[in-house]
Amino acid sequence: MKEYGLLNHVLLSHDAGWYRPGEAMGGVFRPFVDLFEVLLPAMREHGFTDEELDLLTVENPRRAFSIEVRAL
Repeated sequence: MKEYGLLNHVLLSHDAGWYRPGEAMGGVFRPFVDLFEVLLPAMREHGFTDEELDLLTVENPRRAFSIEVRAL
């Protein structure tokens, strides 16, 4: 998406997916840290700038979840 100039259309998902039916207490809890501890550092290593990461983690979600009144 970066190559095509479309980062402003990307929303990241952050699901740990730790629950396992049948295991006591749903299994071992897996914290919601992969986005910040794995994905974002890897993206930095591959040349993503702080501005691009801010777009993906702050600006895009803000725009996606905002409420707007649209003209008919």
